[in-house]
Amino acid sequence: STVRVIFEVSVEAGTATTCAVEALNPSFGIVGWTELELEPIEAFTSTHAVEVRTSELATTGLVSECWVS
Repeated sequence: STVRVIFEVSVEAGTATTCAVEALNPSFGIVGWTELELEPIEAFTSTHAVEVRTSELATTGLVSECWVS
């Protein structure tokens, strides 16, 4: 199964970024994880969506961290 996570990233325009995205079950255990590489864009804030594959039903998803890549 999968969970779709939609999120915004704010960084200086032209900065390539990578984000770690997690899927969580009702007990807040991690049941899926992926890294999403974001290409540089000319805006400070951008919106992104990613499907995270899970090992069991996920009730939420979140971005655990992002870094300049």
